[in-house]
Amino acid sequence: MDSWETGKKMKNKILIYGIGTFFSKILVFLMFFIYARVFPKSDLGYYDVLITDMQMIVSIAFIEIWSGIIRFMFDMEDKYKPIKAVMHMMPVLIVIYAACVFAFSLFFEVKYPIITIIYGIMYLLFCISNSVCRGLEKNAQYIISGIISTFVSCAFSLIFAVGMHLGIKYLLLAQCIGYLVAVIYVEGSIKAFRNSVKTIYDPDCIRSMSLYSIPLMINSMSFLFLETYNKNMIIKLLGEQISGIAAFVGKFSAIIAVLLSVYGLAWQEQAFIYAHAINNDQHYSYYLNEFVKLIGLGIPIYIMICVVFSPIYGGAQYYGSEIYIPLAILSSYIANFSGMIGTVIAVKKKTNYILLSTIVGAVLNVIIASCTIKHYGLNASAMSLCISFSLTAFLRLYFAGQSFDLHIKWSYLALMVIEIAFILAALYIFGSNLVLNLIIAAVLMTIWLIVNIGTIRSIIHSVIVRLKKGRENS
Repeated sequence: MDSWETGKKMKNKILIYGIGTFFSKILVFLMFFIYARVFPKSDLGYYDVLITDMQMIVSIAFIEIWSGIIRFMFDMEDKYKPIKAVMHMMPVLIVIYAACVFAFSLFFEVKYPIITIIYGIMYLLFCISNSVCRGLEKNAQYIISGIISTFVSCAFSLIFAVGMHLGIKYLLLAQCIGYLVAVIYVEGSIKAFRNSVKTIYDPDCIRSMSLYSIPLMINSMSFLFLETYNKNMIIKLLGEQISGIAAFVGKFSAIIAVLLSVYGLAWQEQAFIYAHAINNDQHYSYYLNEFVKLIGLGIPIYIMICVVFSPIYGGAQYYGSEIYIPLAILSSYIANFSGMIGTVIAVKKKTNYILLSTIVGAVLNVIIASCTIKHYGLNASAMSLCISFSLTAFLRLYFAGQSFDLHIKWSYLALMVIEIAFILAALYIFGSNLVLNLIIAAVLMTIWLIVNIGTIRSIIHSVIVRLKKGRENS
């Protein structure tokens, strides 16, 4: 199998989602540079926990219905039928959402209830509009909506925070405005909901989407709970100041999570496309191994970049926080690797296996985090997530192996873990030494180039071939 030819479509998808996702989220990352100098750590810590909690509540209350939309849009001739089904389900789901928010307020202080509820609804609509764009293969609209959402929310954040010196709740309001403008743009461009009104109502579609989405909802709830539980434990046991440090460190893992999600979004579509292919085992093994080899071994390099850059990014409030960066980023990578294996299982629509593996991981995380966070702080939380996500990934590999003959090259993953352990040891022993950190980064880059030389050569060869063909055609 020509791995470069096999990966062509995947790389095109990565480019599409990379434009739509990365260049938007990098702006959010840069905005924290301003927030760190405008808001105290305690406010940013509370805001970070609230956003994470609300996204989990939306996923629970609305049964992850956006995942059902895209899956059934790929399966059905009438792509508007799943959208019509969601419209019929919405009144009931909104009642469930209101009940979930009320229950949440009994355990977590909701300082800004009205804007918090509005945020959840806007987040839901944004997720649905994104799934509709992907289901209709409207890639340009998908890209532009993400950019619009980010730029509008960032612009209003600057106006509220810097221009008008308003409180942290106005960051929530700015996010709501960004989501709303993006949703209006998508509907104005593709008229998906308007067209779905004309489609025939199909109660079987509602039933099928619910049966597909509910296990995914429970899975997402458990998956989000892994991180949400830890954040709530940190703010409860260690205080809002330490929660602010966790939010700061989380920005670095969020950037890599965005990059990994770009690969994951492209992978999800390719997995569904190859669902009925004869040699899908080879396709799935190839993509998973590329994720381990090409991206996984790049993770330690990214960690060193973050370690060097973090003092400049966070300012005086966050000096010394770089020691928490490596494990936070590693947990994000393992979580995404687990998610990719989950997509393989979803191809066979065996979402109960995805659910089971996530629940096991979530339970393990609760046990470890509860016993360690109070005594060992933020790194204990990240280590707990690493262990829990790893268990989830191994379980999913076992379940996927019942349907597919997957061959994972574990040696590359082991090499990545060894490199990160070395980075942690160096930080604990020598501290944030710029010269040493640059040397370590250079060594890690050399290892990455040696391991991936074959892929790099095939990319260069493909570019040269394309250029030659372009000259011949012209």
